[in-house]
Amino acid sequence: MTRLSMTKLVVSDLEASVAFYAAVCGFKETGRFSLGPMTEVIMASADGKGAGLVILTDDTSPGTGECVLVFDTDDLAAFQGRVEANGGKTTTPITKLDQLGISFAMFTDNAGHIVEGIQRG
Repeated sequence: MTRLSMTKLVVSDLEASVAFYAAVCGFKETGRFSLGPMTEVIMASADGKGAGLVILTDDTSPGTGECVLVFDTDDLAAFQGRVEANGGKTTTPITKLDQLGISFAMFTDNAGHIVEGIQRG
């Protein structure tokens, strides 16, 4: 099964964006992760319902304002196969992050939009 789990928003001023979504939407920071030049802040609604929002800054990421659609999947290799069979491209191969207990890969869809696949466990 594959399901939309969150949206990642690429920003230039991480702390200002975190403050904005906290003030406007009542979101709370539930986690923070840094790897090299990238930092992600995970935010959720105050009641914990609905999809999450990840605010991301990274010198190597697409430009500010770009959005990343993130999908949880039970089989990341099969997801990658479906992306490629339908006109998408793999931009970052399947990578295991033991410290987070996930594997992920990055893709572009058939129109060039950024997609991330995550397999937990």
